Amino acid sequence: MSPAVGHQPPTVKPQEQMATVRSPRSESSAARHQPASDPPFLLVTSTGPAADHQGGVLGLYRKTEQMTEGRSLYIQLHVSQYGGSPCKLASDNGVWVATWYGDERLRAATPSDGPSSVKWQFYEYLKDTMRDDPALTVTGLSEKPSECEVTISLSQDI
Repeated sequence: MSPAVGHQPPTVKPQEQMATVRSPRSESSAARHQPASDPPFLLVTSTGPAADHQGGVLGLYRKTEQMTEGRSLYIQLHVSQYGGSPCKLASDNGVWVATWYGDERLRAATPSDGPSSVKWQFYEYLKDTMRDDPALTVTGLSEKPSECEVTISLSQDI
């Protein structure tokens, strides 16, 4: 699905090193009954081209009570906290995808049981195509990081 032109999430580029995870947070009973293979949080990061083209899709995602294809649906935290429309991360016919307003922004290169075990691609607007980003990673976290530092940088001179 091709994203609508002009609807781009803000560009955010997480630093490579995140703060140490501290004390556990309580989870809802629904989260405790979901598949053990689905961690409560996913951290999506890249230092490659996806950070420049789809930086707004990167960040911390929280598992919701909704399920798709027997897998958890995740929503992006930093956008939903401020009333914006969060990106969603879920399995679509066995392929994990991150969407914003229903449009694919990131996609696993191959079907998989979980999002952390595959290579990822990002949508490049100018070429209207998906491209590989070997630096894009999805990491499952058992707890929400207590602190997070975000660096915003430009890839081109203005």
